[in-house]
Amino acid sequence: MRGRAFGGLVQSDSFSFFFRLLVGTVAFLVVLAAGPYLERERLPFAEFYALLLFATAGMGVLASAQELLTAFIGLEMSSISSYILAGYRRDSLKSSESAMKYFLLGSFATAFFLYGLRWCTARAERRCWPRWVPRSSSTARFSSLDWP
Repeated sequence: MRGRAFGGLVQSDSFSFFFRLLVGTVAFLVVLAAGPYLERERLPFAEFYALLLFATAGMGVLASAQELLTAFIGLEMSSISSYILAGYRRDSLKSSESAMKYFLLGSFATAFFLYGLRWCTARAERRCWPRWVPRSSSTARFSSLDWP
């Protein structure tokens, strides 16, 4: 099924379908592999699967995004879940340390992303993805920007 939804914020096409299928397949494999690990480490199941589902949904939004702000929301959905999953073993010092480092790194990356997003949208006066268009049909150069 092809088309736009939510006022054009997301679009379903073959590109987004492929990546949503890829992310869903990987999430399914993680569910299969995580069961024995969660049992062995005596970790709660429900929170793990909920966080995994939330991260998968964020990646699906990111794959279907048609505007930069929608892409940012999808990126943050998957990132926040990943921060929590990094520190899922609460009793482990290494897990807590890695979650804190990952959170700080992700916070700085988010700040730089938003700063760059602000400059791109101010320059284009729009919130859309730029389209890379070749200068002529006979060459394969993709060096000119065409802002829709």
